[in-house]
Amino acid sequence: MSLASSRRHEPPEINRDYHEISQDASEDALRLEKAFLTRDAVEIIPPSGRARRWAPLFITFVYLFLMLFFWVVTATLCFQPIKGDKWYTSYSEIGPCHVDDSGSGFGFTCIDLQKTMLREALTANDRWRRTARILGSLMSVLAIPVSSAICARGAVAYVQNQKRTFAFSKAMALADRGWWDPTIAGKMLMPSGRRRYTSHYLLFAACICAFGALIWPLQEILLTQTSVQLIVRDDNSVSPRTYMPDADITGLSQVNLTDAVIATVGSLESAGYWDSQPNIWRSPGDMCNSSSNSWTFSCVAAGPGVDYYNLLGNSTFVSNIVNSVDTGLVENHALRFNSSVHCVNVDDTSYPRPCGGFATSSITTPGDGGEEQIFEVCAPADMGRFPWNVTRNRQELKEEVYIHFNAAAASFLTNGTTSSSLTQRCTSQTTAGYFMLPNNVNHTFGPLQTEFDLIASNDPETSFPPYGRGYAVPPDDIVLGKAYPIPKPPEAPALGPLLTATISLFGPRTFFSTRANTTTNTTDASVDPQNCDPVPLSYIGSTDGSGNMPSRESSPMQRLSTCASASKSAYSSDLNAWLLDLFLDSDALYPETVFTQAMFFANKANLARAASVRPYRRTIVIDQGIAAQLLSMPIAGVAVLSAVVVLHLVGLVMVAGYTVRWPTWTATLDAFAVLNLGRRLGDRELTSMSSSREGLTRSVN
Repeated sequence: MSLASSRRHEPPEINRDYHEISQDASEDALRLEKAFLTRDAVEIIPPSGRARRWAPLFITFVYLFLMLFFWVVTATLCFQPIKGDKWYTSYSEIGPCHVDDSGSGFGFTCIDLQKTMLREALTANDRWRRTARILGSLMSVLAIPVSSAICARGAVAYVQNQKRTFAFSKAMALADRGWWDPTIAGKMLMPSGRRRYTSHYLLFAACICAFGALIWPLQEILLTQTSVQLIVRDDNSVSPRTYMPDADITGLSQVNLTDAVIATVGSLESAGYWDSQPNIWRSPGDMCNSSSNSWTFSCVAAGPGVDYYNLLGNSTFVSNIVNSVDTGLVENHALRFNSSVHCVNVDDTSYPRPCGGFATSSITTPGDGGEEQIFEVCAPADMGRFPWNVTRNRQELKEEVYIHFNAAAASFLTNGTTSSSLTQRCTSQTTAGYFMLPNNVNHTFGPLQTEFDLIASNDPETSFPPYGRGYAVPPDDIVLGKAYPIPKPPEAPALGPLLTATISLFGPRTFFSTRANTTTNTTDASVDPQNCDPVPLSYIGSTDGSGNMPSRESSPMQRLSTCASASKSAYSSDLNAWLLDLFLDSDALYPETVFTQAMFFANKANLARAASVRPYRRTIVIDQGIAAQLLSMPIAGVAVLSAVVVLHLVGLVMVAGYTVRWPTWTATLDAFAVLNLGRRLGDRELTSMSSSREGLTRSVN
């Protein structure tokens, strides 16, 4: 083979040199990359320019103070005020309390009144709360950046003090602040990444930052802020109050029957179907609350028929205290009555003769000499005896009243439709006792108490000093319910509600008594609005025969309006219309309704009169307190959050102390510090690679 042909098959010299250079460069890059990942980082740290760095310690202690201030104030306010003994939300906590009803005004005091918070202290505590909340919001923003900055400065001392086996890749992970970098955290989950990047300091710093990040979410979950009504005083007087007199069973025993009847008669004559009756209390689940348009009948039940439920049945009751009252911070009990009545037809022989109680009648003699038309009422009772026991425990009272139309009266009133006599017995059941009024704790009225000891309760005790106010702790002999003697009833004491209602309907100086016992030779007379007599319970009577009550939309025609003629010429016809509309009902619906309504007014009158009898009345104290924003957290929540705060702060203090202990070559392991280390490592590796390549070339040559 010729020389020319042999040279034709040899590769060009320039191609061989390029291949070798490329291969050498690739090997150098891999070697340099491996050096950056595995080479010891300690040996390349500059030995000069080291100094102690005090800034981390200063920042840490400022952060520590703010964090502890915030948390101590917050945790304290969760259980007690900063200024003051405690939060008082009920007068039972500072009682017993006394109401001074001396006649010249009400006085009020409690045994531990001085323990309650002053208004100035409440304002100061609110400033503490707002300061803690604002500082907490600030610390929630600073927690992660401050923690990360302190850890970054501690990383310098940590890397600098490691043995010569600390890989440069681990230093890079610290420089990248891998304690809050999800990318590095993901690499650490892999076995190769765990060996390459994980260090004890990285895990420690991650825990510090994690605890700092947990504080604020846990606080939002566990800490609540609610508006609470507190007892607050100005010097020696507590927050604004309202006093409301209430009846007591002792005061009821002092009510005069005449006064109660006069009040009941006035209510019967002035009442209207749509009147508001705030003294009626309804059970929360009663059907009346959703469908009633009037107090006279509670509600209408849907179904195959229409049923009416008497409002004053077992589900409702009457009190002198109106149903809108909420006593707030004070626990109070009030006297209540609930009455129900049921009327049935009975034989004429059942009518009591003689009556032995309250009795009245209307006898009309026809002008043509016909049979007398007789209407009779009898309420058997002991008219001179107070019917209740002077006790605050629950008690029952049963009463009866009879009404009787003879055959002539029934036939005349119904125009011959009814030819037989009619006798009905109405039986009432009244329950008396005490119940707890709504307050800030129960938010609704309590059940009827089977037994009630006024002195053992938390109710303010009403006292009656003989010489004005001034008793902080009044003696027992002037406190209602203690050594107070049971009073002697008057000669004409208050009676039961059915008997009071009967007298108010048929007794002296009533619509009935004025028009009874007149002859039939009278005619209707026009009604003069300026001179007329009110008709009791006129809204109940109707002539449509359906038994339905009048409504706003279409009231059925009534024989009597709310006012009757004052002319004697109309007495007989007006009385006949009233008796026909309200009492002559073979189904007993109307008499039952009439006595139900009349008993309500009788109960209301008796309670109101009892509440005006001094010194046998009770005083209801109403105090809504002063609204304040309070912090709240469970004890377990405080313990958990305290542990997280302590671990977070202890970790930061340890890192700051470790940083100050050792002089370091740089303030923080940031990008510039890593660039410096990389430059030194690169120079060293490139020099080593160059020396190796030159030695290899000499050996080949």
